Amino acid sequence: MSIFTKMNFYGGLLSLCLATQALAAPLVNWTSAPNTNNSGPWVLGFEFTVGAAGGTVSGLGAFDNLGDGFLNDHIVCLWTSAGALLASTNVTSSDPLDLITGTSDGFRYAAITPITLTAGNYVVAASDWLGDVYAFDAPGFSILPGFSYVTDRYESTSGLVFPTQGTTATNGYFGANLQISDAPELDGNTAALPLAFVFLCMAGLTSRRPRFSVPGQ
Repeated sequence: MSIFTKMNFYGGLLSLCLATQALAAPLVNWTSAPNTNNSGPWVLGFEFTVGAAGGTVSGLGAFDNLGDGFLNDHIVCLWTSAGALLASTNVTSSDPLDLITGTSDGFRYAAITPITLTAGNYVVAASDWLGDVYAFDAPGFSILPGFSYVTDRYESTSGLVFPTQGTTATNGYFGANLQISDAPELDGNTAALPLAFVFLCMAGLTSRRPRFSVPGQ
């Protein structure tokens, strides 16, 4: 393999590694454990604001207490604050689990066709909370830069229903969450693996001594 072929190979590998840095990050994460319950039926979620920079949603998720799967699947929907449906998907126990740092809880996410959100207010919620444990009233939670939390949203029903109820007395109903693929700040656990690949790629570029091809070899 000539030096030019090797440079092209490692250069392409490095580009691939850097490209994988553009991973999805959860919109909301909590800094202290929320309360949990399994009453129902409920549609549970929250309203949020997207800033001027916008954002791209690549996945919709449902809360999985202890990360041990659901009793039943959950329909997760994204709407405008006026109730126009933008996306919906069915989240199941076979969907990948993204653990919340320092806990055994997390959200299972189903990928959707990416949707670019412009500045404004939106609602994300998951339905069919009856038996499965949901999270609510988190003493402390964080939201990605460029976004802000508005209020919780809920309805006492099941199915694909836009939740219109809300209360400032409860610090969030986190039946649902979503993934932002162009987030300015990714969760450390999510970004660590691709970053390690980048270092490996760089090591490959620097550790191999070039050998020029000559006739007869």
